Amino acid sequence: MSVPRVKVYGFLSLTKRQYLATLIGTLLLLVLLTPLWFFYGHHLVRDFLRAQAPSLAPAVEFVPFVVLAAILIEGIEAWIVLRKFARLEATESASGPTSAESTPKSLQAKARKQPRSERTR
Repeated sequence: MSVPRVKVYGFLSLTKRQYLATLIGTLLLLVLLTPLWFFYGHHLVRDFLRAQAPSLAPAVEFVPFVVLAAILIEGIEAWIVLRKFARLEATESASGPTSAESTPKSLQAKARKQPRSERTR
């Protein structure tokens, strides 16, 4: 039985395991970097922008809202992609077992024990 794959972002063909690993990695980065931003980052960025681009310095105040919007969008994306995986898994299970699954395990083991020349006859 082949592992179902879903195209994410239109060009990445991922398995459910790969997608969940990516999603967990994203969430871990968010959990690690958000406190750093609130305790240290916004002061450094604001000071840098005041010196280099004073008109952009007030934009630092909107970063928490951008992060919240990104979390919301990521949640919607995860819901859509996991729903696609559920549909694929349902169609594969409804289509019935593949030929390897329908063969009894004793016959599969016997076929593995036979030399290759005898299997092709």
